[in-house]
Amino acid sequence: MGRIFNHGSAAIFAFIASMAMPAVGCADDTPLLKAGIGYFNADRSDDNAAEIRIEYQARKTYAEIFKPIFGASATSSGSAYVFAGIAADIRVGDNFAITPSFAPGLYAKGGGLDLGHVIEFRSQIELSYILEDSSRLGLAVSHRSNAGIGDRNPGEETASIYYSMPFHKLGDW
Repeated sequence: MGRIFNHGSAAIFAFIASMAMPAVGCADDTPLLKAGIGYFNADRSDDNAAEIRIEYQARKTYAEIFKPIFGASATSSGSAYVFAGIAADIRVGDNFAITPSFAPGLYAKGGGLDLGHVIEFRSQIELSYILEDSSRLGLAVSHRSNAGIGDRNPGEETASIYYSMPFHKLGDW
């Protein structure tokens, strides 16, 4: 399978989408706890792995559009990634949200794919369906790359499924 994104094109796409679509409307300002499962390095036939993710998406704080995000992921081959960045949570119609995000982070290859540097940048675009209780089901595609700061920069794409729940609902469990 060919590359889904070239290096940096996912970041450019996420930025353009976040700038071109604010008129559609921002999704509500509820902080979200997000859990995801994905297929790491999905665009290649080698070094693939299952990936699990946990993320926190805070309230809007930057220019009334951008929300801070924090999170971590780990793959079945032993690699791990911790990150912090920003997301633009854009409401489309009554029940959908498009969430482009950008998050620099630290990557440990473990027994997994060598991405060429400990510093990696994740660009992601997510499409979510918003349920009645404000939780969400979403599909996302992300690209991780070191933007050429390492000797190698193979990059990787991950396709993920997300479940997001409003953070205040944790008390209901």
